[in-house]
Amino acid sequence: MIKKQEEKEKDEIEIPEQGKDPKNLESTEAFKDGLQSLQDDLRKSQDEAENLKDQCLRAYAETENIRRRSEKEIQETRRFAVSGIIEDLINVIESLYRSTEHINEEDKQQEHIRKIVEGIELTRKELLAVLSKNNVQRIEPKPGNAFDHNLHQALSQTPDNNHPKNTIIKVIQAGYLIEDRLIKPALVIVSSGEAE
Repeated sequence: MIKKQEEKEKDEIEIPEQGKDPKNLESTEAFKDGLQSLQDDLRKSQDEAENLKDQCLRAYAETENIRRRSEKEIQETRRFAVSGIIEDLINVIESLYRSTEHINEEDKQQEHIRKIVEGIELTRKELLAVLSKNNVQRIEPKPGNAFDHNLHQALSQTPDNNHPKNTIIKVIQAGYLIEDRLIKPALVIVSSGEAE
């Protein structure tokens, strides 16, 4: 019981009335100063904590952005890692197309030439199937199609009465896309409009 009373007395702080005991007045002023100092320290600590919280949130956001960018770069690298090999295969495929273009129908009727042409066409189809499995598609514009600088490369412009301006007159070589990325543009000759 005595302990409880002593604790109670410790918890109660007497604030003397003004004009009374100067010793108590000095201790009250010191207490107020100490309390003000503690409140100032608390505000500073709260401001620092808020600042550190803001810095942590910014650091976390930056880390998340770096992680997302890295994942995207890894996916892009995986998607387009084969593009160098594919570019080489495209040249082979286009050579196979050109190798059969200039054989006339009469020569194709000869047994040995027909078998060679069939072999070339089968090889070309197999290579195109391999490219297709790797999300590569062939761009095959036709004469009369509108010229699209995103997919086509104009080798020249020629006046032409049969085709409006900026339309394809002749396709020299097909182009290729891997997913939505252009690997090789289609090589074309474009109409510059009617001849004068």
